[in-house]
Amino acid sequence: MENLTENGSLWNSNLQDQCFLFEMVESPQGFMYPIHIVTALLNGIFAVVTTMGNSLVIYVIWKNISLHTPSNVLLCCLAFSDLAVGLLAQPAFVAHKIGKLIHNFRLYCLTRVTLETVGQICAGVSTLTLAAISVERYLALRFSLRYNVIVTNMRVFMVVGLFWVVFTVSTISKLFVEKINSLHSFFLFSVTLSSFGVISVSCVFVFRCVVRHQKRINSEQIPGSIEQQDFTSKRSSFSLLRYKKATLTMAYVLGIYLLFYLPFIGVMIARKFYGYTQITKAAYVCTSTLIFLNSSANPLIYCWRIKEIRIPVKIILKKLFSSHTPVTNFEPTSNGVGAINLSRNYVYYVQDQSETRN
Repeated sequence: MENLTENGSLWNSNLQDQCFLFEMVESPQGFMYPIHIVTALLNGIFAVVTTMGNSLVIYVIWKNISLHTPSNVLLCCLAFSDLAVGLLAQPAFVAHKIGKLIHNFRLYCLTRVTLETVGQICAGVSTLTLAAISVERYLALRFSLRYNVIVTNMRVFMVVGLFWVVFTVSTISKLFVEKINSLHSFFLFSVTLSSFGVISVSCVFVFRCVVRHQKRINSEQIPGSIEQQDFTSKRSSFSLLRYKKATLTMAYVLGIYLLFYLPFIGVMIARKFYGYTQITKAAYVCTSTLIFLNSSANPLIYCWRIKEIRIPVKIILKKLFSSHTPVTNFEPTSNGVGAINLSRNYVYYVQDQSETRN
């Protein structure tokens, strides 16, 4: 009991100190105490789920050459930022709450720096990556004949790499320079608003292009034999259907993102108007956890919507968690045919490389 009292008095004295440029908060009291405990438990559990889910997605896309398309590379980049959340941000969140609850100022400060830095970098990169995904879907339809020239895997990596560099430099700089701190907040707001604008405009253009292409396919008369017309019509319809399926997957990812992020944005707006009250504190902690949970939801969407990811992931999970499942070897080949060897039984799934484009 004496130790807790000493720690509490030490905590209160340290409130006068500065944890870099972060605003210090008092020890949790009243209903805030159980909120910190519950959110810490949730983040501890889902850190494992987030790490495992996104690791599997990255591994499957990386090993299967037929999935090395710009749209899948963007999904892989999004999974990487989600993986960073599971590996760094969520464990830091748990340790940060523990430091606050046991009045350990050093643990509280160090983990808050990690939490704020990694969390803001990953959130910013994820937002920009989602905007890039929406633009990529538009380019795939608008410039279908030149798509493979305009959008390449290397260019995708370069763009996402630029996202990481910009947000890393901006976020780390604000820890040491007070003027940059205010500029960084404005930068985050501008990026979020601009990304939502790009996503909205791209979705409208994509919808209009899909409708226009569908009408063109239905009304187009191609000279030649009936067999040629039928073959060309089916090929165009199949290509559009494949595109619509891939675009719908991206739409689900964007929708879930908004579902998890909008409450946090609402809390930040309320905080500007009403200040840092007990209610806004509680809402901030809860909605921050909700943002982290988004990183656990994305791999579920990929597995639900993309068969070429779902099948290998299911077999890998069976291998990991079932003692009755024989040794499994997943060996994707260069022509897009993935072979999954289950001891004596062989299960093959075939993915035509052309079907994964766009």
